[in-house]
Amino acid sequence: MLSIWEKLLFVIFVGASLSLSVKNFGLMIKAISRGAEPIDWQKALKKWPQGLWVFFSQRTLFTTRPVAGFIHALVAWGFTLYMLVNLIDILEGMIPGFHFFPEHYIGFVYRLFVDIFTVLVLLGVLYFLVRRFIFHSPLLKINPQVLIAESTQAGIRRDSAIVAFFILFHVGFRLVHASFAVALHREGFDISQPAAATLALAWSGMGDTGLTIGLHLGWWLALGLILAFIPYFPYSKHAHLFMGPIKHMVKAERRSPAVLKPIDMENEELEQYGVAKLEHLPQEEIFDAYACIMCNRCQDACPAYTTGKALSPSALEINKRYYLNENLKTFAESGESAEPMRQWAISEDAIWACTSCGYCVEVCPVANEPMVDILQLRQDLTLMESNLPQEAVGLFKKLESNGNPWGISQQDRDKWADGLDVPRFVDKPDAEYLFWVGCAGAYDDKGIKSSKAMVNILNAAGVSYAILGNEEKCTGDSARRLGNEYLFQMMAMENVETLNGYNVKKIITQCPHCLNTIKNEYPDFDGNYEVYSHTDFIYKLIVEGKISIDQASLGKMTYHDSCYLGRHNKIYDSPRALMQAIGGKENFVELSRHHDKGYCCGAGGGRMWLEETIGEKINNERSKDIAACNADILGVACPFCQTMLVDGINAAGLKTKVKDIAVIVSEKLRA
Repeated sequence: MLSIWEKLLFVIFVGASLSLSVKNFGLMIKAISRGAEPIDWQKALKKWPQGLWVFFSQRTLFTTRPVAGFIHALVAWGFTLYMLVNLIDILEGMIPGFHFFPEHYIGFVYRLFVDIFTVLVLLGVLYFLVRRFIFHSPLLKINPQVLIAESTQAGIRRDSAIVAFFILFHVGFRLVHASFAVALHREGFDISQPAAATLALAWSGMGDTGLTIGLHLGWWLALGLILAFIPYFPYSKHAHLFMGPIKHMVKAERRSPAVLKPIDMENEELEQYGVAKLEHLPQEEIFDAYACIMCNRCQDACPAYTTGKALSPSALEINKRYYLNENLKTFAESGESAEPMRQWAISEDAIWACTSCGYCVEVCPVANEPMVDILQLRQDLTLMESNLPQEAVGLFKKLESNGNPWGISQQDRDKWADGLDVPRFVDKPDAEYLFWVGCAGAYDDKGIKSSKAMVNILNAAGVSYAILGNEEKCTGDSARRLGNEYLFQMMAMENVETLNGYNVKKIITQCPHCLNTIKNEYPDFDGNYEVYSHTDFIYKLIVEGKISIDQASLGKMTYHDSCYLGRHNKIYDSPRALMQAIGGKENFVELSRHHDKGYCCGAGGGRMWLEETIGEKINNERSKDIAACNADILGVACPFCQTMLVDGINAAGLKTKVKDIAVIVSEKLRA
């Protein structure tokens, strides 16, 4: 199809495009490699089926916003198809007489498939252009209070427009090219290309010369746009098309979303604890910036953002991306950034606002983990800067001095068990299970009720168990979430030493934060145990017939998913099964936000111990769901959630009673 001069010119354009692309992609790869911890590419490449499945299925787009997600998927599928289309068009242009199965059904299906997807892609891109630039969808905006520069906001709009118009014109001109081909052949309406054949009707009055010029012009504009765009890819949000699936491959395998790699506190050569600057981030988390779609799904999910705090997980990733764009050559070559991230990526207020609920990680289509960035930024503020909320300072002192966040004497830790038949491990070292009471279960009035209920259930079932009593100390969960890795490790190793000293193998917990820490974080400190949540264990006792419960009408019942029980440890079913076993399935209703879309109570990430002075209180926002449900009893499986939701319900003037599920079961145990 092309003349010899056109072919020569095309080869020159390809060479120039590839040269610039290699340079720009090289800078991007080098920038990612400046991270503190390398990506294990050997392990990542073994997960190529997962990356390929994400790439072709686009399944991660459908967890939220299913309509927009489906339209986005159509555009992605169409653009992916166009990789093949562009290759075939190049072959047809460069090789005389080459056509892709012109008379075969394979060619017919190919042309029809391309024609249909061309229309779908064009409609999809127009939808997104209208959504962003005409209707100004609030889902794509970030509140001004969040730390995001005006230049970055302008960059988002500019980049979105460039990507959209590139796809629109690339696919559009390819349709024009196909329409001129149909018109030039003059074989009537081509049913294998209905859209191209319809457009070809507009050229019906043109002669062969005009049609040939149009054919060549469409070919050059469609493929020329690709050659011009490829070098821009590393600077464009469109990079998520392939960086997103790769991110699913390189993502660290965490036992739960908030688990961090331990800092080697004994390494005297280590000069930085946590993350202050961009280069302190692991390579994987610099990779996040290039994988980000900028869809704001994480922002929509974030309880801190939705209650008016200055935290947007999306803004964090976007700020990282545009900082890299503006400083790519310098950062790639030197590996050093000029300012701490809290000056340009995320504010200190935002860093401390995170509840570590993990929802941002759950909903991200490209497996980004902004929560992990935030927890590491806290480590720097706490360990390097001593720049932390005053309440956290007081909390750490109580943990160091008394082994619990309440600051009550360690000698009173098992006082709750006075008068009860509760064995200690020191007296019963052959017990099969350790009942880990937790700080709330030992010191908080509501938590003590749960502890006594658990004792009642365990004794009724004849379980061989014991408690540590005064030998038990806080797991260190809040210390780690608030950035005090040193204190966390000290407490973790002390508890592991005690547990291993008694040769503990199985542990029952009634606090999801204890469950998560012992199950998912203590293995890094030689603490490997079989850990049960109390809801799973109680349900197991019922299934095994070791206890039975009376069904009773308790009114309308509902359940609040604790983030650390549900989202962090995927325990959703047993709490509901227990409540339905007592009150009946017909009396159980779900809150509007539940299961993996459950809404945080506001206590996680160490926020239980910090004042909430900005925006609306998160527990008050959650209480709106409870009010709408109008339940008589709200079941909980976390002492932190119970405290927060009782406060929220009281503030809202609701009559809903909040009860730990162990208490509900204990009250209905059949003698």
